[in-house]
Amino acid sequence: MIEIVKEPTPVEKVVEEPRNVRQIGTLPKDARVYVEDYVYRFLHGSSRQKKRYAFILLGEIRQGGQQPNLYIKGAMELEQISFGGGMPVFSEDIWDRIYRQVRNYFPQWSILGWAMQCLGEPTRMEDIQKICSRHFPGDHGNVLLYDAYGEWEKLYMDRHGIMEEVSGFFVYYEKNTLMSTYLSEYHGKKSRWQSGQIWMKWIVSFCMTRSDMTRKSGRIERHWRGIGLI
Repeated sequence: MIEIVKEPTPVEKVVEEPRNVRQIGTLPKDARVYVEDYVYRFLHGSSRQKKRYAFILLGEIRQGGQQPNLYIKGAMELEQISFGGGMPVFSEDIWDRIYRQVRNYFPQWSILGWAMQCLGEPTRMEDIQKICSRHFPGDHGNVLLYDAYGEWEKLYMDRHGIMEEVSGFFVYYEKNTLMSTYLSEYHGKKSRWQSGQIWMKWIVSFCMTRSDMTRKSGRIERHWRGIGLI
């Protein structure tokens, strides 16, 4: 569960809204959500397998006119998380990992919610509400869900303790050094892991081939010995 005493309350900043944006869906009148392009592309990575993934969303709240605007500027994949009933399980161990990674990669941003790549039908609202009420209270309760096959995408926000779907949001573009650094290390780690997997497969294949050759060699030798040629 997210602990407010450990995580700083989102800071409201009065700044100019980004101009380089593209709109997804129909924007609501009472709130605006901006998702940074690096984050959006990372969540929808084309190389991802067709399975469930969970992420933590990070960023800040900026005051824009009468309503505060939500800026999702970072995302971290929860590589060790498990799923129960199709939903991520935010255990104490997972929260410890989350806080360590936040301090390492995004120390100046707040946790604003979570995201998940789903399989098939949209997740039930009751399940979303349960996770957000327990682990992501108040301004932290924002959820982005999307289908692994690109069929649908849904964004939810906490409105006075009730999760409601937001009809649209902006994807915006800006220099994002922190997310860029995280992505560089993330992809580097994935590349090393994949190289290690390929190397291990080669070793296993080589050993099996040598073993097979040894067995065949033994059979050939026994054959020639049987007919008295060696």
